[in-house]
Amino acid sequence: MVTEALWLTLDLSNTLTRPRSHSNMFVVADQLGRLRNTLCDIGTPKDILQQVALRRLKVAEIASEAFGIVDWVVHNLWQSAADGIFDGCERTVTAHKAANAARTLSSLGSETQFYRACSIHYDALSLDSPSPDITLAVMWFRQNVSKNSPPDQVEEMLRAILSQSRLMRFGFKQAKLTCNQLSWRICNPTWTMLCADICANMEQRPVSNNKSLKKALRLNRRVICILEKYQDFRPTRIRPLLAHTHFACARHNAARNQGSLAEKDFWSAIELQTSVVKIGQFGDLETLRDMVQACVEHRLKSKRWNKALVTVKQSLELVKSHPPAKSVILSAGFDGFRRFLESSRDVAALPATWTFFDTLGPFHRSNCVQVLLSVVDFLTTLSSIYREIGKFLDALKTSGNALDIALELYSQYPRHVDYYFKALACHANSASADEKDAISHRGRALRSLAPRLVELLDDIR
Repeated sequence: MVTEALWLTLDLSNTLTRPRSHSNMFVVADQLGRLRNTLCDIGTPKDILQQVALRRLKVAEIASEAFGIVDWVVHNLWQSAADGIFDGCERTVTAHKAANAARTLSSLGSETQFYRACSIHYDALSLDSPSPDITLAVMWFRQNVSKNSPPDQVEEMLRAILSQSRLMRFGFKQAKLTCNQLSWRICNPTWTMLCADICANMEQRPVSNNKSLKKALRLNRRVICILEKYQDFRPTRIRPLLAHTHFACARHNAARNQGSLAEKDFWSAIELQTSVVKIGQFGDLETLRDMVQACVEHRLKSKRWNKALVTVKQSLELVKSHPPAKSVILSAGFDGFRRFLESSRDVAALPATWTFFDTLGPFHRSNCVQVLLSVVDFLTTLSSIYREIGKFLDALKTSGNALDIALELYSQYPRHVDYYFKALACHANSASADEKDAISHRGRALRSLAPRLVELLDDIR
């Protein structure tokens, strides 16, 4: 695929040396379109795709000025603008151009209803805020696009549904209808990738709607089967979508109380996402964080304490030589435990929680700010639970650890002074049940807090 992109670039360079003519302009437009599709397939960075899309749209506008309202010229302008929206061009301006070109094509009498739906879709995208007209556009596409429609029309309908899934809140009926209609449209990699994006944007349905969960799972399983065929051929493009789809399956299985199936999908998503991060796509670190944290919380809710620790340790093994990913995984592990403890207040989880902290304790001393923030939150939550159950000495010891780490954090990153205040307040509240000791301890804490507060106020001024 990379070789094909290089050959297309060379052909385009040769074509551009020729005089401007009707035939040469048509060849340039065709070559730019093919180059764009190839660059998408090989996972070209978004900033480069955006530059290609801007130049392609500029060529299409020059052709439109030179040759007027000719069918292929207007179609090329519409296609260039429509692709540009999804390649990172400025949405409102580019969508306005796509909508105008679609209206012109509709007036030329070619596929009138189809281009009418396109104009509604792109008019809605040209607005600054989400418009309900996107739903109207999807309805028009569903009425006019069938299994036997040309591939570009099916793809355009999928794009409209993708816009709807991104900008509008999917209700139960919309998600059900989308699942039914998408199920027969997955037969090539481009459509599959669009369907995977749509599935990732669908809200997780509540357990009471078990039927819709099954439909979404079947669709996601089919997406996975097709994506897996292409992941070695287009790894940088396919693997992130494959990870997202496994993650969606994991959440759906968790909602249906299918614990073992959910764990399998969670781990498949984490493995794929770590491979994506390791090849240099740092923008996907937050997605990896979400996956690890969700897997940890799921295993804790199932009271599989040791498995939660194993999830983090095995994830760290996958990214041994990638410090940013290690920090993200550690932070996700601590946040997963903290969120579980905050919501459940499950005392039975406390021994496993300390095992988790003692095992991963050496790692958080790496001084990564993200990990230190998560550890402070983790320890202050743990201390508050100890106070609730009357274990004041444990609460005091835990809050003391939190205060030490918060002080270390504050000394290196003064902007996070609020975490120091939080740990200090927690430590003050963790005094023994003896009222005199409590008063004395709070007094010492407040005396320590006062100069820090003055410094903070000075900084604000």
